[in-house]
Amino acid sequence: MIIKICGIQNEDTLICCEKNNVNFFGMIFYQKSPRNISFENANILQKISKKLNINGVGVFVNKNIVELEEIIKNLKLKFVQLHGSE
Repeated sequence: MIIKICGIQNEDTLICCEKNNVNFFGMIFYQKSPRNISFENANILQKISKKLNINGVGVFVNKNIVELEEIIKNLKLKFVQLHGSE
């Protein structure tokens, strides 16, 4: 089974997920979401995850393609999840 938990916003939660064999952690880039994450915090989590056995996923809702590509490139995301009309 593959497990992904969305809305991760801090290091403690990320480490807890990894210790419990979660495969992916979702970072929500949607300002209207209460679980929205800033680029800066996402960057920190991505760097931490490189030393762990868990992969970051960028979760986007109707994001402008140029902004989307920029975030993916700068965070070195291997996985994205799209919601909306992309």
